[in-house]
Amino acid sequence: MSYLLKLLGLFVLMRLSSSQACPSDSDLNADVIIIGAGMAGISAAERLQEGGINNILILEGSEKIGGRVCSVEMGGVTISKGCAWIQGVDKTQPDLNPLWKIAHRYSDLRGLYLDYDSLTNYDSLGNQPDEAQFRNQEFYAALNVTDIIAKQLSESGGCANVNFRSGLSQGGWTPESDIDDWIEWFNSDYYAGEEPENLSLCLHENNPTYTAFVSGADRTGSDYFVTDPNGYESIIEGMANDAKLMSNQTRVVFNAEVTAVDTSRGDCVCVTANLNGVTNYCAKYAISTVSVGVLQQESIQFIPELLTPKKEVI
Repeated sequence: MSYLLKLLGLFVLMRLSSSQACPSDSDLNADVIIIGAGMAGISAAERLQEGGINNILILEGSEKIGGRVCSVEMGGVTISKGCAWIQGVDKTQPDLNPLWKIAHRYSDLRGLYLDYDSLTNYDSLGNQPDEAQFRNQEFYAALNVTDIIAKQLSESGGCANVNFRSGLSQGGWTPESDIDDWIEWFNSDYYAGEEPENLSLCLHENNPTYTAFVSGADRTGSDYFVTDPNGYESIIEGMANDAKLMSNQTRVVFNAEVTAVDTSRGDCVCVTANLNGVTNYCAKYAISTVSVGVLQQESIQFIPELLTPKKEVI
């Protein structure tokens, strides 16, 4: 299993630390339990299988593959929820983005490149103002100042402690009209779903999604909006089909809502899930791929508790 440690990358690996009794190897449910059957969980299964580890149990809280990624029908059109874009795609070299390559490995994913310059704007009375008003140079000058401040603070580790509103203020920006409010909203609330007061100044630092996967001089790239009738989750479903075909030992248990992870029993980790009652699953290792939001809600009890540095990050 030593090769496992080289495979996990950004996944959270949990390994036992105490001396309480564990089931014998023959009584374990798997070599590895993966919590979550979303993109991260299925990716983890693929990587493990590539390393020769096939006895895998995936516990998924919902009734389907995909985690938070799902689609609904609205007005005869399929709308993706949870994920809707493949961001940071270079039109001239789209294969620079690994997600783009994954998406097209399983389907010719239908969609369109978004053109943010084609917006039609209206004021609070429903009129169309001069488009030049929406390109307020004072705001973009202030935005440049926030970038400079963010980079300086990042070097000292203090960027996350200053909010975006403070940065804009230091750049001389104060919204005074409906159009000013719109400009600010489009550059903060629209992207992050929060007002500038609640956003980190790091928001407008160089976004690695674009700087890593876009080759152009402006390093901005494009966003590909998924309109495929099979939905965004078809990418993850394709990955899951491959993973399950690679080994019949890899299996998924649906509607298994994980409530506890116990790493105190010795040479195993035991995961408790609600599945027609309480069920315990034990393995040599467990990988958690649940979202930060789930961890923040403390929906899963960790035994023993996570160390303080991990809790502070969450």
